[in-house]
Amino acid sequence: MHVARRHYAGGAEWTKDDSTCDPGVDLDDMIEIAQDHPSRCSEQSDGRLRRVADAGRIIGVDTGGLPTKLFTVVTESNGTLATMYPGWD
Repeated sequence: MHVARRHYAGGAEWTKDDSTCDPGVDLDDMIEIAQDHPSRCSEQSDGRLRRVADAGRIIGVDTGGLPTKLFTVVTESNGTLATMYPGWD
């Protein structure tokens, strides 16, 4: 899965400049929080839905390396997960 490869330290696509999930962060829990309690929700020009939510606890670091409770979930127009990551933009 893209998220695990890119947003967990040691993942095949991960770099030190990426936002990074803390070990043990449950992606399914994060998706559920974003669906049920988004702080912000917007449709992108490509039809994807972007949700920003607050996990209520530190879940990782953003691209600036700062601890964050916020995370972003992007789903395709059909509802499948495109990506998710700590922080928001």
